[in-house]
Amino acid sequence: MKTLAARVLIVLTSFGALGLCSGQAATLNGLVLDQGGGLIPSASVSVYSEGYEWQTKTNARGAFQFELPK
Repeated sequence: MKTLAARVLIVLTSFGALGLCSGQAATLNGLVLDQGGGLIPSASVSVYSEGYEWQTKTNARGAFQFELPK
């Protein structure tokens, strides 16, 4: 089974600042890249905040998106 390098660069392309924006939810999307700038498909991405955890995987283009509560 292939393993990815321990260090990956996560580039956030857009971030609705949690707690700073009005409305019901914030959107967090981004890309997961390796050290050479290559996209990483099917990478696990997690967000932790105040005892909560959200998880997703990147798509074939290395992109992910979360809809998070305010």
